[in-house]
Amino acid sequence: MHTIEKTSIILSLLQVVAQKACGQAAEGGALGKASWLPLAKFSRTASQIPGRAVQLLQADAAHVAALAAQKCQCDIYLIKQDDNITQKGWEVLSAAIGAEINNVLVQMNTKIKDAVAATAAMEFVCGHIAEFFKVAAATENGGSAGCLTTNTAGGAAGNVINSFTSLPVEEHPMLDQLQVTPNTAPLSGITLTGFTDLTANTGIHTNALTNNAKCVLFKGTAAGPTGGGGLTRPLPFAGGYLTRHNTPSTKSTSDGTDFTSNQTASQLNHIKIYQNAHAKAAKLLPTGTFKGALTDYKHLSQAKQSLYLRTAVKNLLLNKPDSSVADLSSDIDQKINQVFGEDQPTFHSRFWDQLKKVKVEKAASGQEETTLDAITSFAALSRARTYYSTKFIKDLRDRISSLEIKNSETEVKVTDEDCKKYQSSDKCTEPCKWDDNVTDKNKKCSLDPVKVAKQQVTHADTGEGAAGEPTTEECKGKKQKDCKSPDCKWDGKECKAYSILISKNSPQVSCFCDLTLLKISPFLKFSFAEILTYFR
Repeated sequence: MHTIEKTSIILSLLQVVAQKACGQAAEGGALGKASWLPLAKFSRTASQIPGRAVQLLQADAAHVAALAAQKCQCDIYLIKQDDNITQKGWEVLSAAIGAEINNVLVQMNTKIKDAVAATAAMEFVCGHIAEFFKVAAATENGGSAGCLTTNTAGGAAGNVINSFTSLPVEEHPMLDQLQVTPNTAPLSGITLTGFTDLTANTGIHTNALTNNAKCVLFKGTAAGPTGGGGLTRPLPFAGGYLTRHNTPSTKSTSDGTDFTSNQTASQLNHIKIYQNAHAKAAKLLPTGTFKGALTDYKHLSQAKQSLYLRTAVKNLLLNKPDSSVADLSSDIDQKINQVFGEDQPTFHSRFWDQLKKVKVEKAASGQEETTLDAITSFAALSRARTYYSTKFIKDLRDRISSLEIKNSETEVKVTDEDCKKYQSSDKCTEPCKWDDNVTDKNKKCSLDPVKVAKQQVTHADTGEGAAGEPTTEECKGKKQKDCKSPDCKWDGKECKAYSILISKNSPQVSCFCDLTLLKISPFLKFSFAEILTYFR
């Protein structure tokens, strides 16, 4: 054999030996990057959950606070400003915002539970992942001995790592406790079906490893943690995503990209905790528990779409509480445009800009005197609302008491005994009545309770203009927008003296009793809009 031929054969043999030594997976090899990288990326995806949960809950809390402040502003405006033109519109806004607050608070219970459950589930999963990486990368020697490598499976036993600082940030696994800094960015890597990072893998087996890197952790033979002494069960590393079968070459397939198509699929057998975490995390997506935009009633386009505003329009403006919103959709749209305007500038000029004209003194809010629009603190607005509502009721009670005193002073007190003295019908005059059907001639003339009540109202009316009280003449002819309390009130057709309206609309004593009931619970039983409507 020629020397050249011998040399060629020797080189070929050496190449084969080198390939076997450097390119063959082996027991004791390090886990290739392709196997552990999806897990590292997923841990970063999972780290978004706590911050996102916090942000969503904070957004709801801030929304409730803003709505509560807006409702207080509506109520204070209704109490302080006698604006007959926009009164019903303010009542609609107040009712709609109140219903919105109630709805958000009812949903908050579910949202809090779902947010906490999603955070806890992700923290549990990330605990498994962090433990895996901390143990697997705990040690290495010279880059050739250890359990994690950036090389590919079946490659040489090199590039073994015991930290991740040399890798791009997006490849660093999250090894610390998850952070709860509010996260306003939409969740990435999480879909309605699964986690995009947890792609299909075959677990830890001989062909997923490099050449021998002296790693005992992933050995599947008797020399490894799953061999010998009857230890014949697979080891679920990282919560099962990287399962090591007790038979060295047996694969353990997992796929976390789809948990919903077939929830009993074999690729889910090892990753049930990931499946559970996904079910909880998916509720934080825009289509989950937190779906739907939060309504801002200072934006006409949003207010128009609010079910609560449309319901209030149906009930208070169209006066059709028994009809459905859907059946009256066209009428509701027309009424909204009529009352609130068809564009944002008109809406604000009619309503929210009017708050700038309302002064709120320090005694009411506890803050320096300013305009109603400038107060955003719910505590200050709530205090002011209580202050003005109490003052309104007190002023009204004082006025009614004054009328009762005048009525008592001018009342002609006639008793039934006085009436019985009259023996003929011509002398039996009001408030007495004559009854020919009565057999006892001494009882034919008796006191008529109905006429007594009418006479009392008449006497109260004759006090018009006394002691500085406004007269009907002083209010007569005024337009609706100019007919304002405390002297004048609009009765639906014309402007009249306020005292006359009170006298004619309800008996004084009955009205006073109603006020006493209102004093017991003015805020729980009645809205401020209802209180004002009741007394007007």
